[in-house]
Amino acid sequence: MKRILILLIVLLVSSSAEGTDLKKAAEENKDGVKKAIIYKQIGDYYTAIDDLKSASEAYIKALTLKREIFSIDERLKMAIRLSWAGRLEESLREFEYILSEDPDSLNARIHYARVLSWSGRLDDALNEIDSVLKKEPENRDALLVKANALRWKGNHLRAIEIYNNLLEKEDDFDSRLGLTYSLAAIGEMDAAEESLKLLKPSYPYQEKDLSELKAYLKNVKGPRIHMGYSYYSDSDDSIVSRYTIGINVRRGLWRFNTHYRLTLAEDNKFENEAHSLSVGLSKDYESYALSVSAGITNLENKDPSTVLTGSAKADIKLTKISVSLNLTRDVMTDTALLMEREIKFTETGIRIVGPLSHRLSLEGAYRFRDYSDSNYSHDLQGGLRYMLLRGNPSISTGYRLRYLDFKKQTKGGYFDPEDFISHQVFLSLQFSKEGLYLFIEPYGGHQSFRRYNQRTEDFFAGGSVTLGYTISNNFSIELSAEGGDYAAGAQAGFRYWMAGISLSGVL
Repeated sequence: MKRILILLIVLLVSSSAEGTDLKKAAEENKDGVKKAIIYKQIGDYYTAIDDLKSASEAYIKALTLKREIFSIDERLKMAIRLSWAGRLEESLREFEYILSEDPDSLNARIHYARVLSWSGRLDDALNEIDSVLKKEPENRDALLVKANALRWKGNHLRAIEIYNNLLEKEDDFDSRLGLTYSLAAIGEMDAAEESLKLLKPSYPYQEKDLSELKAYLKNVKGPRIHMGYSYYSDSDDSIVSRYTIGINVRRGLWRFNTHYRLTLAEDNKFENEAHSLSVGLSKDYESYALSVSAGITNLENKDPSTVLTGSAKADIKLTKISVSLNLTRDVMTDTALLMEREIKFTETGIRIVGPLSHRLSLEGAYRFRDYSDSNYSHDLQGGLRYMLLRGNPSISTGYRLRYLDFKKQTKGGYFDPEDFISHQVFLSLQFSKEGLYLFIEPYGGHQSFRRYNQRTEDFFAGGSVTLGYTISNNFSIELSAEGGDYAAGAQAGFRYWMAGISLSGVL
């Protein structure tokens, strides 16, 4: 045993020395061709010891220096390994170079479609893989890429058909993994669990995939409980604390939820609280989802009362765009003053989101609100988002336009401007690693509006941040904060900040 340990140490030291020597040789070499070859050798070395991050950095240097000295097969291997390391944009770029030189390479096109799907460009991936299947309708790798892309698009029935056809000919891990996910997604939990029993991992990455699948199935099947707390403060001396708890249960395609919220609010004049209880029901279909809820809110103020609340929502997936429709009846509990005024509202709204290209997306929304204090509002929003960096981390930027107009000012305690217009630019960052995930979005812009016959024009800034950690496969904790001086950022308007914590897990 001692000799084996000594041998392993010697091998590790010698391997490390080999990598160091290659790096030194690349840095010292002035010949571009030789330098590129050495960097490829460095990439091959790190691939052999399963250090894909270091391998990808070396391959990128090799391709940048002298792409043309490598054969298409060598570049294809490098492009595939770049995708394994999560360098999706660089991988796609290399596949595009390869296909421009050899458009008939079905192997390259299959891998290209696979990486497109990993990048979230599902329609592009399906177009590419269909071009392969026109030439080779029974190509197993191409069919698996298509089934996975359809599954990620939510087209589970079509994906299941392809997975089953593949498994009838030969049972393989990846096809059965995809089938199990799709069966669970359409509510066929018994079939999904039977399929799970047939999964036999052969490699470490498959062990990881199997573990994630088991966690997903437990998440889908088991009752999920969530609880949270948030603290809010604004420039009107409002302080609000909210405590929430809820439970979600899934049976087939149906989801049932119960939610309770306690709101404690105070300012310089009032100290009120509200108890809100709601129950909801939703169902997912292949191309749309429906949900309804009903509840009550008990306002404990100077003149306590009970308000009936409810909502109905439809999410529709079309070929290129998604549309959301909502109808909501609620009462404002954002501040102590709003609780005292007992202002109720009915809202109807529509939101549309769609891609203009694989990097650029467009979204728009309209909401009409009718308030119980004889007021109403039109709220129109639109925006563009451009993806600067895909993958992990992902970075996007964009522009948002908002027009908000109220019939009048009622001194009800909420922000009710006339001809409110804001122009906003933002930057979004998302990152995740080993259970940790982070979202940051700072923003800024210009706003103008009229209120109580007074015209206001100024600049604003703000932002939000979310930091979460998945403690186990089925339990997570999340911290969040937001704030700024965007006048329409909160119901009461003006400067505000809030922070919160939430916990969720499967029982």
